[in-house]
Amino acid sequence: MPEAPDHRSAGVPERVDAPEVDATTRLPAHAIRPTRVEVSLAALADNARAVRGVAGVPLYAVVKADGYGHGALGVARALSRAGVVDGLAVSLVEEGVQLRQQGVKLPILVMGPALGGGHDELVARDLTPVVSDLADLEALAAVGRRRGRPVDIHLKVDTGMSRLGVPDDAVGEIVAGARAAGGVAVVGLMTHLANADVDDPAA
Repeated sequence: MPEAPDHRSAGVPERVDAPEVDATTRLPAHAIRPTRVEVSLAALADNARAVRGVAGVPLYAVVKADGYGHGALGVARALSRAGVVDGLAVSLVEEGVQLRQQGVKLPILVMGPALGGGHDELVARDLTPVVSDLADLEALAAVGRRRGRPVDIHLKVDTGMSRLGVPDDAVGEIVAGARAAGGVAVVGLMTHLANADVDDPAA
């Protein structure tokens, strides 16, 4: 039987525990939900390295919702230290701010809208916004004009999931609006799988 691969890498922590359970926490034997999660950061770094090698394009690690509950900061630091991703992606401005406050320097893409007037902080924290509608575009363009240089943005196109994104037949209008408004520069284009949880590739 072949030996399991050794995922230990220099400078990468061996594991990260879910944030609500640290190494000193011990659940009682009678616990109804004695669930514990351990994430091998070294294996995660190896996986990211493999994916980037196969894809041959820049790779961003999605660490939204506190890394899907597994610890965004620990994952972000490990992947940054290993040099295996080109950036990170989160859903909310505050998620990006928290990573910046903890010293994470990688580019951070904020996939959701800047609610409650968070556009200024988004730009001030060097976070890259994803634009899904004209209102968000105009708010970011205003920030760019005030600071005297354009805000780099990614444009999201709705290709069928109907959650966030510009309708595909309105992309030209949004791009024209970005050019006319000034204050923003479209540097990326993204979408989401129309149906992410079925096996049929045509769905």
